[in-house]
Amino acid sequence: MLFRVTIFKKIEGESDFKMISVEDFRSPPPVFPAPKLTELEGVKSVFFLGAPSHDRPTKVFAFYGVPKAKEGNVPGIVLVHGGQGTAYANWVRLWNERGYAAIAFDHFGGLPVREGDGWKRAPENDPDHGG
Repeated sequence: MLFRVTIFKKIEGESDFKMISVEDFRSPPPVFPAPKLTELEGVKSVFFLGAPSHDRPTKVFAFYGVPKAKEGNVPGIVLVHGGQGTAYANWVRLWNERGYAAIAFDHFGGLPVREGDGWKRAPENDPDHGG
């Protein structure tokens, strides 16, 4: 089965969207250390470089993990939360237990730590970046 994916990205300071090619996704983004925000075995934390906001770089928080006792390639799943959500370590653990590598991230710049009615913001991110 063949799939064609077309993704458009809004470029800061421009009025139009740019079509992103699959080639743009062949290299992983830069990653940075993140606080350990879970005690679930095998689930790790990381920041990766996100889309700029107000001409400033942002960092995206993620939990990730791989299944135990697997050799070679394993299937993978990307877990994207719905509105008002965040990255959930228990989602990663659930999919790891089912044999999948998994990553769950907060694409609105938050951390999975409650703060008032929402989620704590990653320090480098704009307070109004979303979430």
